[in-house]
Amino acid sequence: DVAYSQFYLDNKTDVRIIINDLSGKAIKEVFDKRLDKGDHTISLNLEGISPGIYISSIFLGDEYFCNKFEIIK
Repeated sequence: DVAYSQFYLDNKTDVRIIINDLSGKAIKEVFDKRLDKGDHTISLNLEGISPGIYISSIFLGDEYFCNKFEIIK
């Protein structure tokens, strides 16, 4: 029940990732740390989240991204 996310940071940044259902309700915060500049691969604990389609809300400092993904077990 683990997923991985890879990204590059231009400078030291607070990184926060929250899993939301399709209605936008927060299901689980899976990452919240300050990371140094550079390439990163982080593991996301998805334990306890049922199979289905979700949206990951990714906060990188002042930037915000979202991605739709599916959990299949």
